[in-house]
Amino acid sequence: MARIETADWQGHDPDVLNSLANERNGLAWQRTALSWLGAGAAVVRYFSSNGLLTARTSVGYLMLMLGLFMGFDGSRRYRYHDRRIRDDEPHMVPATTIRAIGYATTLVIALIIAVELVKF
Repeated sequence: MARIETADWQGHDPDVLNSLANERNGLAWQRTALSWLGAGAAVVRYFSSNGLLTARTSVGYLMLMLGLFMGFDGSRRYRYHDRRIRDDEPHMVPATTIRAIGYATTLVIALIIAVELVKF
């Protein structure tokens, strides 16, 4: 492979398939983060008629925080894997991250159901 040298990076030509897969993965993280942000904003807006912080709006604020976390983590993850691809180093997605997102989704759904059943 040909050597590439720029002001901030030195390494090999990246593997195109891995780079494109990494970009799709990064875009998927961003899309998921935007979905969580939009859903959180809708929950907060819909339930904020009788006060700023209620049990219902707190679920929306939790969704907003998770959306922000996913957006920042997705960007960080994309840059990390891009660097590893360019340096021809192995890179894996830790299973703990995937589990954490699954648990967070399950927790928010359970909170929405609990808040609706209790009717604070």
